[in-house]
Amino acid sequence: MHTRIVLITCAVLAASAASAVFAGEPSASLTGDKLDAQQGAKVYRSACAGCHDHGKDGAPRLDRPESWKSRSFESFSVMENHARGGFLKMPPKGSKPLLSDRDVADAVFYMTQRLEGGKTAMPAPAKESSVQRLEEVAKRGAQVMPFDLDKTTHVFSKTAQGGIQRVVAKRGTDAEQIRLIRQHLAEIAGKFAHGDFSAPARIHGEDMPGLAELKRAAPGSLRVKYGVLARGAQIEYSADDPALVDAIHRWFDAQLRDHAGHATEDHGGHHPH
Repeated sequence: MHTRIVLITCAVLAASAASAVFAGEPSASLTGDKLDAQQGAKVYRSACAGCHDHGKDGAPRLDRPESWKSRSFESFSVMENHARGGFLKMPPKGSKPLLSDRDVADAVFYMTQRLEGGKTAMPAPAKESSVQRLEEVAKRGAQVMPFDLDKTTHVFSKTAQGGIQRVVAKRGTDAEQIRLIRQHLAEIAGKFAHGDFSAPARIHGEDMPGLAELKRAAPGSLRVKYGVLARGAQIEYSADDPALVDAIHRWFDAQLRDHAGHATEDHGGHHPH
């Protein structure tokens, strides 16, 4: 079992910790910080043990490592997003907005040690795409997407049920780009709904994170909904299967990396319409 199996665990667990215990503690950058298993144990005992010691509401149990296998995730950014924005039945930060990022990381470390015998460490963040790859993706993208990447922006919003992919024109008066965006998104939404992900595969490659799972999704398990925006269009993805929701999030992360300057992630704030 890899470290990433547990990271979402405590991202979820710590996100529900009692704010009274940690109120006032500032969020800390996790890069280069030494994680504190003792502090993580406090988070676990104060907020997590009630569910994860006994499997309440289907929560995976700390004394049963095999119950965490379906909680396997690919990148720290996905796990962090789940904790911050919510995941399945878990509300954003477990409805405890004062919980710090460091509390989450410490709890992750504590749970990882418990599940894997202390032989774990925080994984390295996902590498950014190289300049060469960005250029290659942009070139292939121009062959698949009819709109101009320099005149438009991709906006990705992860949700507890999946996510929303928006493409909007940078200028609200650019009628041609808006028309091309809507034309393309309407077309690929129809294909995605039937399991045809050949368009993103042509741009990002068949080994694109999350793509294989989306292509294998059983009919009806992945819901795809197209919608029109004032400056473009959007596709909303949703699923009930946690593994499929995770695949959507990893797929979004891959697009954010590969489109770089042409894409941004919306963390629940304002986005262009």
